[in-house]
Amino acid sequence: MPALPSDRSSPESFTRRLWAKGLLLLMAAPLLAGVGALGRWRKERRPEERLTLPRPPADGVQFHGEVILVREGDLLRAFWAKCPHLGCRIRGASEGALVCPCHGSRFDARGRRLSGPATQDLWPLAIEPGPSGEMIRVVVPA
Repeated sequence: MPALPSDRSSPESFTRRLWAKGLLLLMAAPLLAGVGALGRWRKERRPEERLTLPRPPADGVQFHGEVILVREGDLLRAFWAKCPHLGCRIRGASEGALVCPCHGSRFDARGRRLSGPATQDLWPLAIEPGPSGEMIRVVVPA
């Protein structure tokens, strides 16, 4: 009985297979380039900022847009006002806790998570001396 020709040894199937692989590579190249460009864009999106804010005159919590300042005696802390759950801006305090208006996550004056859907503490920010004794600079992340 004569042997049947195999598809794998056929020059036509080799050419079709090679052509299909080449086409797949051509289709994947722009996608991979786009993913790489997106990663670079996210890193270069916005450099960190230094916001100049007034030093709180007394103990308590102050909200300055993206920054929360908490003063307890001589100790001053700054936190990013973005909730670690879904990024809502924290704008208020209730019963001694910083409260996210979107889903109710609560944080203490040290930024530690007390309750709610958030699973992480608030992000602490660096504080630098400002141009005068009554001002401070807070480093806000990119």
